[in-house]
Amino acid sequence: MIRKGPGVRIVVLPETVAGYWWTGTAAQFRNSVPHGQLWLIGASVWETDGRRWDALVPISDDGFSSHLPLLRAAFPVPVSMWHPWQSKGYSAAWWERSKTVAGKTVFANICYDQLLPWVWLEALIQKTDIILAVSNVWWAKGTSIQRIEQETSEAWGRLMATPLVLLSTDEISPPPPPLSPDGRRAVN
Repeated sequence: MIRKGPGVRIVVLPETVAGYWWTGTAAQFRNSVPHGQLWLIGASVWETDGRRWDALVPISDDGFSSHLPLLRAAFPVPVSMWHPWQSKGYSAAWWERSKTVAGKTVFANICYDQLLPWVWLEALIQKTDIILAVSNVWWAKGTSIQRIEQETSEAWGRLMATPLVLLSTDEISPPPPPLSPDGRRAVN
């Protein structure tokens, strides 16, 4: 059962709500998570090889956390986020597996992926129990993009007869340009 309010065990926060995921970011969130809860936090995650993921990162008060994403965007927006001609920057996962969270198979459909039929087919093929459709559409304020993502997600959820958790925010500004692991400014 999906529910809101007191007593929930899993909390999902929208895409990039944490900005760039560093060790300090993890420590900050770990100190905020109430006992017995697992938070899936939207963040941009750096890999040691310079790749970046638009992802949901797990963290809890009992030590379960990761600097690595649990759920990743399958296909970041071409050109503005994903530069296929570069080895660094946001990466495309192409096929993203569902993950087990609290005994349920969970699939994340992050932002732009919500508009791509083949990403929805991945969830359908994997017989997902719950779909998390998260986005941060600050950049599209005043457009119909947030509504289109929501309606597309709801339609696929109905088609697959799968519970859908929709999370979106249009009030969070983009994070500042990140520092790469070596301390230099990264280029998008």
